[in-house]
Amino acid sequence: KKSRESIRKAIHDMIIRGVWKKTIKGVSSKDTKLIGSKWVFKVKRNGIFRARLVALGYSQIPGIDFTDNFAPVVSDTCFRILIVLALIMLWEAEIIDIETAFLEGNLDVEIFMKIPDGYIEVFEEEINDDDCLLLEKSLYGLVQAAREFWKKLVNVLVKNMEFQQCPCDLCLFMKQENGKTIVICSYVDDIGLFGDKEMITRFKHDISKHFKTKDVRKMTDYLSLDSMRDEKDKEIF
Repeated sequence: KKSRESIRKAIHDMIIRGVWKKTIKGVSSKDTKLIGSKWVFKVKRNGIFRARLVALGYSQIPGIDFTDNFAPVVSDTCFRILIVLALIMLWEAEIIDIETAFLEGNLDVEIFMKIPDGYIEVFEEEINDDDCLLLEKSLYGLVQAAREFWKKLVNVLVKNMEFQQCPCDLCLFMKQENGKTIVICSYVDDIGLFGDKEMITRFKHDISKHFKTKDVRKMTDYLSLDSMRDEKDKEIF
């Protein structure tokens, strides 16, 4: 029962986000090859049973279903420098997580997927042999999923929110206003925030207009690194 409910919720979320549209094989000018998918289930720490639809990206064809697939992440060196700056400048340090981040990326190639398990039960409609889904946004498991989300994040931060992107590390972004500073670092969907409290508060409000965020918390752990901060002695453990 829990698995059915979680599948129903996941499919409805993808419909709302416009992840795909139903179509038929043969609408593409190229030979249509359908990729498969599978459901992955997980029980979260809060007890919520979650289902995630994962595309079988190993069946994608290079040059047809994807080209570039590299997505940069913040370097360890830059992250350590930010930690030190936060101690010296007495900056706030927080983390936000972009919810269902890989569903935010826009695809620039045509990818067709077989009708996933559970689709018929949710929509209670008959499916013909030629029916399939044309993906309009990236999906977990696609080879280029992380890259497409990163491109969307950069576009939002630079064009919409007027951040400056660091030329030395493409996952660092900075903004200054009225003597206040905020620095953003990204590691896929985990976003580190460093800076003045006022700027961080404004950023969290503004970013929510573009992405659904969750798990806003102090930076006591990031990328499996647990840390403790001593403001008095300017030390971190």
